[in-house]
Amino acid sequence: MSAFRTLATRTSPAGRLPGGALIGLFGLGLSALMVPALAATLHVAPSGSGDYTTIQAALDAAPPGSTIELADGVFRGPGNRDLDLRGKSLTLRSTSGDPARCVIDCGGTPAEPHRAFDFHGQETSDCLIADLTITGGFAGGSRAGGGAVRCTGGARPTFSQVIFTANRAAARTTGGGAVYCSGDAAPTFIDCAFLQGEAPYGAGLYCWRSAATLIGCRFEGNAAAIHGGGLYIGNGSPTVSGCTFTANRACGQGSRGGGIYVIDGRPVLLSCHFRANAARHGRDCSVQAAHPTLLDCAFQTQCPAGTPAAAEREAIHVQAGSCAVAHCAFTADSGGTRAAVLHR
Repeated sequence: MSAFRTLATRTSPAGRLPGGALIGLFGLGLSALMVPALAATLHVAPSGSGDYTTIQAALDAAPPGSTIELADGVFRGPGNRDLDLRGKSLTLRSTSGDPARCVIDCGGTPAEPHRAFDFHGQETSDCLIADLTITGGFAGGSRAGGGAVRCTGGARPTFSQVIFTANRAAARTTGGGAVYCSGDAAPTFIDCAFLQGEAPYGAGLYCWRSAATLIGCRFEGNAAAIHGGGLYIGNGSPTVSGCTFTANRACGQGSRGGGIYVIDGRPVLLSCHFRANAARHGRDCSVQAAHPTLLDCAFQTQCPAGTPAAAEREAIHVQAGSCAVAHCAFTADSGGTRAAVLHR
């Protein structure tokens, strides 16, 4: 029995777990039995030390259920960006648990676009990315949306305490400066931060036909050229709970939804806080042919003196749809501008 345990858990000379151990129980007259490799904890460092030299090498080698721990520092270059879990249920996290100390720098540019992760189908909610910062992602051209992360094909990964900062998407017909979700993808974001993202739509997060879940997340300082400074929701019904939207902007001439833009969907927003967002229509939230529900939310409108148009002073703008608002608080800034105008 001890020989069985040794064969099932030993590593190869290169440090890699074997895909399985073939054990012949000849003494018992039984046929050979394939025993799957056991889950493991693997370590990777920015210097290339640890069990594997790059994050992708560790992802490729790790059996399902494994944990990959990243040492503090900045991960750059091939093998540490454009990462693909290939449907495995794995945990990828920093060893320290401090996202500010463990960074994936995608180094993406218009000439060489790169993102951190591409989830495209079989990843479940057991796939966990935690305690990291992702920065420098750029999506453009054929890479479409999702400067830092792209989720499609029903992928359902979970992100916990991940900081997305200074990521960009440039394709004019799509969005997701930090994260792009479509094709029935349903990722979950818990205590994540979407900061300083840029995109035509949804500079922080872009959800199209997606049932994403956001809990306790922060959207701050994102800028969309057209709609949805912080979050863009299209033809889907995400749940957004306990999130804050601060100083996000939709910048174009007909821009809508400095904090959130919703079109053709029924999302639910619970206990969210909006402050100092800006757009031509609906500083905090713009609704177009959609039917969101807002419960226990707080809107703190801050309009610079001389803001000309009523639409630019609205906390919520509704066009060709409806918006159920209950137990929400609207507070004007010291200038006395209107805090809440529902405009149809």
